[in-house]
Amino acid sequence: MKSVFRAGAIFCLSVFCLLIGCKDESKLIVIEDNNPPPYDGIPTILVENYVNRLYIDVLGREPTDVEMQAETEMLKSAGLQQNARYSLIHKLQNDKGYREGDSSFFIAYHHRLYELWKGVFIEGASNEDLEQEIGIAEYALLLDSLSGNIQGVEINRSIVKKYKAIIVSEIDFREGRIGVPQVYERMLNNSLYDKINMNTFNFIRASFQDVMRRYPTEAEYNNCYNPIEYNTSGSLFGISCTNKDEYIAILTGSRECEESIIRWTYSSLLAREAKTAEVYKAIQDFHTTKNYQKVQADVLVTDEYAGFLF
Repeated sequence: MKSVFRAGAIFCLSVFCLLIGCKDESKLIVIEDNNPPPYDGIPTILVENYVNRLYIDVLGREPTDVEMQAETEMLKSAGLQQNARYSLIHKLQNDKGYREGDSSFFIAYHHRLYELWKGVFIEGASNEDLEQEIGIAEYALLLDSLSGNIQGVEINRSIVKKYKAIIVSEIDFREGRIGVPQVYERMLNNSLYDKINMNTFNFIRASFQDVMRRYPTEAEYNNCYNPIEYNTSGSLFGISCTNKDEYIAILTGSRECEESIIRWTYSSLLAREAKTAEVYKAIQDFHTTKNYQKVQADVLVTDEYAGFLF
């Protein structure tokens, strides 16, 4: 009886060692082609939901019936693997072929981002609204010019220039002449943003919240108040500034702004805050390449976004 018990105990101990990872380090077994499980069990309706969501988030519209069928069949035939998803996302971001209603995916994609960023900074003002503001400022400029008000001419000329900079930021970003931080800079540096966030106190808090996704510390607020309010010396992040333009350039040109762009992407697409590891991984590449499409695609391709969670 004792021999049977001893043999059973030895057997159980051997199984336990295997379960907790006891092994001979000199004879480590490597399993080749240990790929993640296939997506065969994903129902078609989830694939269609993914395609639909991609079109809405990337282009601002739902796919047509023809597009839905084609994209769903492509993804399923590729086993829903990530390289197929990247291929679809890349097409939606970059394809310049003519598309009825969109001009092209490339143009629709950049217009979608432009509208989203206007929503963040200037309450979604339309280009028609901006053109109206330009007309008002140009008329004031004309009156100042006729009356010899040189200071008024310069002020209104600057107002017009900054409004026009917002409108052309869509094309400038699309053509690669500016990056996301420079779009942010133009969205902040205009009279409409000032009207929405009246007085220096509200402007500083709003600009930090919109760009950094946080409010300024007391020290940050105090250091940048004078340049904005009085055009006198101050600083932000240890960099000297003497006016609002310089303040905005420092704010949007900071490494923290780049981090915030990544965090905004996660929150807008996944409805959750980005994890520290996710931000760290994304910002290394984004800081060097300034490639926002890659930041976005790396979120859109995930099982979490697609809803392909097991």
